[in-house]
Amino acid sequence: MRKPLIAAAALLALQLGAAQVPRLAHAKSCQDSFGNNAYRCLFKAEGDALEICVQAISPGSGGKFDLAVGEGIATLLQCMCEATGGFEKPKFDDANERFLCGNSEFGDAARGKIEGNGGKITKGQYLFNDDLDTSFVFECRLDPTCGP
Repeated sequence: MRKPLIAAAALLALQLGAAQVPRLAHAKSCQDSFGNNAYRCLFKAEGDALEICVQAISPGSGGKFDLAVGEGIATLLQCMCEATGGFEKPKFDDANERFLCGNSEFGDAARGKIEGNGGKITKGQYLFNDDLDTSFVFECRLDPTCGP
């Protein structure tokens, strides 16, 4: 009789103790950082630079969130946060900074890193899959006055 009572008391103590342990909050995802913000971006090819407004739209139409890319490229990209973890145990849409986008209509693709609580986009790369298959690098800064 005593052993089951001790075992039950130990189990209860473990359960109560576990309930008191604070749970770690999941880190903010890249989608959270984008919100529905507008960005003024500088897209640069081999010689020329082009200023383009980009609007984040969350939730998105096809992906987790969208990026509406304005004049000069004029497309809607479906995006998600990059996967984290390794090949054996990937965690999809889990990165808190890195994102990946695509567009099935034109075949455009983009990736980059959102930093500073959504204040800027860095290390951006863009494939503009038109007749020229042009590639750009880009950087952006938060600008509420900018719209696609």
